[in-house]
Amino acid sequence: MVHQDKEGLCCSSRRLIRLPLPLLDGGAAPAEDRHRGGRPAGELASGQLVDHRAALGTWGTVTAQLAATSGQRGRRHLPHGRRGTRHHWRVPRLFVTRDQIGNGTLVVEGDAAHHLAGPLRVHRGELILVVDDAGEEHGVRVASVERARVTGSIVWSRHASGEPHLRLDVVQGLVREIDELVAGLAEVGAATIRPVVAMRSVTRPDLERAAVRLRRWGEIAREAAELAHRGAVPRVAALTDLAAALAELPEGARILVCMVDAAVPLVRLEIDPARPAALVVGPEGGLDPVELDRLRQAGAEMVHLGPRVLPARRAAIVAAGLLLARAGDLDHGR
Repeated sequence: MVHQDKEGLCCSSRRLIRLPLPLLDGGAAPAEDRHRGGRPAGELASGQLVDHRAALGTWGTVTAQLAATSGQRGRRHLPHGRRGTRHHWRVPRLFVTRDQIGNGTLVVEGDAAHHLAGPLRVHRGELILVVDDAGEEHGVRVASVERARVTGSIVWSRHASGEPHLRLDVVQGLVREIDELVAGLAEVGAATIRPVVAMRSVTRPDLERAAVRLRRWGEIAREAAELAHRGAVPRVAALTDLAAALAELPEGARILVCMVDAAVPLVRLEIDPARPAALVVGPEGGLDPVELDRLRQAGAEMVHLGPRVLPARRAAIVAAGLLLARAGDLDHGR
């Protein structure tokens, strides 16, 4: 059952979504908001179930036909036609090296090509985005698609977007959910992720296993950064202890230690984007007093994230987002 109030508020069992009344009443949407290759947004009839995933964002996203017309609740039906009409955030984006680009042509082979040809179902003529290791972003028109090889012609190039102005390192005490944590930090904007075996860390991999996990963390960070449309792959440093991690921080970095009982809230700090920052978050059992003394000797500041206690696997991601917001990096969208 769907209801509509005077302000255009759709109420369904799934989500509350506010949409302009012309869309819900079946009226015409502005001409510039019509979906390319799809049905005009104004043709959506009143009383249809709005899929909240489709309704978030632009008119073009909403124009996907709604689920109630087909009796399949919650599914979004894409308009028929060429796949090349995706919105920019749906366009496949991946990291490449400069040696994969030559004479205006990109060649992707191996696992990356298999991913484009398989799960992403990229077709000839579609546009994909690539970012090279020199920080340049390229729009590439796909010329050929094979299972292990994809080629394309470069249509345009520009400086890669998606990177924060603030250089942020995150020193994280090793936790069981470190894979999830690496992905989240890569998505939110950390430049370097430094896992450390803290004195109270429960997880303590041996050296051989640590090397394998480091390669895995690098792959996770790369994939997460691609999905987040970042302009560079965040670095995951080798597993070490706290003292070594602090010694490797950028010169002059401002060190902020997340503590439940700290007196200063992170959200009230004045952050200079030109000065590197480092967040330190302990493992499940927190930081040991010996480690806290070492941090104070290094000039660290103790900060808290608010009145609620967050698990170690999420605290660093929340703290990184808050810090980047204070630095102004979340003021503008794409």
